[in-house]
Amino acid sequence: MNLSTRQMRAFLQVARIGNFTRAAEQAHITQAGLSILIREMEKQLGCRLFDRTTRMVSLTPAGRRLLPVVERLLTDLDDVAAELGAEGDAARQTLRIAATPLVSSHLLPWVFASFREAHPQVALRLFDADLRDVEAMVEAGDADLGLGFFFRAAPSLDRTPVGRFELMRVTQAAADGEPVGSAPWSA
Repeated sequence: MNLSTRQMRAFLQVARIGNFTRAAEQAHITQAGLSILIREMEKQLGCRLFDRTTRMVSLTPAGRRLLPVVERLLTDLDDVAAELGAEGDAARQTLRIAATPLVSSHLLPWVFASFREAHPQVALRLFDADLRDVEAMVEAGDADLGLGFFFRAAPSLDRTPVGRFELMRVTQAAADGEPVGSAPWSA
């Protein structure tokens, strides 16, 4: 037995309305198409579901047994589909960002403020993590993007530079107050 949701919805329409023509109109299919769905369903189940006369359609004892089961199945299916759709919508409205502590504490506050102003419908979720965890979270799908200072490319991730920053050397000030100047990498 392999009943389709389409067959079950057709059965439910006819059972509720008691008329093939009106049920077909409400289901937006032809009466012949609806009749075929019901006939296939009856064939798969091996029993008649409706007593048909020229004036009315009524459920057989088998149809009455099947009706609450189909109602419950379709209600449960519709409910879970609606919940999953809502969860998907919520997930699409949340941007999950994994970032190293330096990036999250010094660079992102300004970026987040302007992003929230421009996109108030999107929630930002920040994960503060070390560099290896940032990459792992993006790879696993736990974060939509990762920010940090990545020196080696990970084969399964795309890297895109988002800014250029100067690397600073910090030393004690010279006794005479003169600027220290620049230093090469070898220094």
